[in-house]
Amino acid sequence: LIALSAAIDEVQNVALLALGLQWFVFIIHGVRAHSELYYDLSGSLTHICVIAATIPERPSRRQILVSGCVLIWAVRLGTFLFLRILFANGRDSRFDKMRDDPSAFLAAWTIQALWVVTVQLPVILINSNASTELGALDFLCFLIFALGLALEFVADAQKFAFRAINHNTFVNQGVWRFSRHPNFFGEIMLWTGLALLAFFQLSSTHRTRAAASLLSPIFTYFLLTKASGIPPLEKSYLKRYGQDLDYMHYFQHTSRLIPWFPATPLSTNRRINNRKE
Repeated sequence: LIALSAAIDEVQNVALLALGLQWFVFIIHGVRAHSELYYDLSGSLTHICVIAATIPERPSRRQILVSGCVLIWAVRLGTFLFLRILFANGRDSRFDKMRDDPSAFLAAWTIQALWVVTVQLPVILINSNASTELGALDFLCFLIFALGLALEFVADAQKFAFRAINHNTFVNQGVWRFSRHPNFFGEIMLWTGLALLAFFQLSSTHRTRAAASLLSPIFTYFLLTKASGIPPLEKSYLKRYGQDLDYMHYFQHTSRLIPWFPATPLSTNRRINNRKE
């Protein structure tokens, strides 16, 4: 990202803006209150500010649509995550080991700023370069974004509603029947749509920028499947439900990420045999 910033002026400017916003919230609330209450909300607001800062004075239809897509995504995700932490009494277990360590806590807010800039690369680059007329490929990319956003929204809503009345079990209903992490797949899908849109728009005139736009879904995939997404979640689920036959059946027979055929019901005979063992 540093090398990319040195080559692209637009990215340097928004990177400084994102870092400034994250450090500001960290200083006035995070470190003083030892609290992550506004962490996710500030991240969503940083997404919005970064895109607002890149919209040209006379935007094209593509730039308006792309920026509108990000606005819808950021408002939806920010609202959901803020409500979730409010219901958890302002605490997020991800920060248990760093909340009282200012340097580690600051690193989390800094990484969030870099996350904002990296995933927003397609939109930043589209807004910062001349735009051509919309074509069929654009609408295909917008469709991919819309399907990903819809899947993420439905998955989050179903899990939230399920957990509201089922506190001590795992969710395996609705879209969660087809994937153990459908919300993450939706997130990867929507950024893939915007990245492809930027790639097709820029590849003929700005190959470096076009290639850079693909970092968004690649980074999102890595973050969610290798770092802070699936690995810690599944570790905690296995610790909590590892002795639950229904969960282990779900875990072993349901797609990890890409929605696929759901697991067949656990048979009564298998339950009895497992209990005997």
